Amino acid sequence: NPLKSSLPCDTLRDDTDNGVLNKTTRAVAHMVMKTPPHPGEMSENVTHRIRKFDMKPRASVFIGASVDGFIARLNHDLDFLPPGGGEEHGYEEFIKSVDALVVGRNTYDKVLGFNPWPYGKKPVVVLSTRPFDPPTTKEAVVERLSGTPSEILDNLASRGWTHVYVDGGITITRFLEANLIQRLVITRVPVLIGTGIPLFGAFPRDIKLTHIVTRSYQSGLVQSEYRVAGSEGEQLLGPVSSERQTPR
Repeated sequence: NPLKSSLPCDTLRDDTDNGVLNKTTRAVAHMVMKTPPHPGEMSENVTHRIRKFDMKPRASVFIGASVDGFIARLNHDLDFLPPGGGEEHGYEEFIKSVDALVVGRNTYDKVLGFNPWPYGKKPVVVLSTRPFDPPTTKEAVVERLSGTPSEILDNLASRGWTHVYVDGGITITRFLEANLIQRLVITRVPVLIGTGIPLFGAFPRDIKLTHIVTRSYQSGLVQSEYRVAGSEGEQLLGPVSSERQTPR
């Protein structure tokens, strides 16, 4: 059925779903409809042009942990991780692929003490209800947001962001619980620290993962990449078979 573009933008409906589009989609729909489709373009294509903006950003995790599953000591110290992140293991390529980082308050407070600031001009969204000190470097782009994981991603979608990096144990757990993380890249450091802050918290249900690839490195790092089965937006990643690579 054709999109009823004659309706006011705040009540725009899509008959194929028989529902009202959300605020972000309505705003984009208004812009799309002000730019008419090319001659001969089917109405379903116009619908697709609108729907492609009605999606949350993909959310990925890229994190290091000890072999026994800790991402930091109880005092938040990271001294067991390789200095400077160790040998290159895909982080540089990964960080270039994201529009922004979404981090918890504890993670932010820790990286605030790093010199130099590790994220350059990449936007960093800190999830916190309390004010915080900004980084001393002038190029840092940091802001504070609060809300549910879904609300946070809707906010970021309205900016046109399509891929975010979620970091921090509590924050990762919250986004996984909300079914909003599509990919996990976990790099195990060859050390046992016995106790510390765990990578994951307790989940109310099992979260099934699909293994993509495991890579090993000369320094002893072992990196495993997973897709979160059934996560919101997972279907946009394409078939698993196309992602699997020969371990290096």
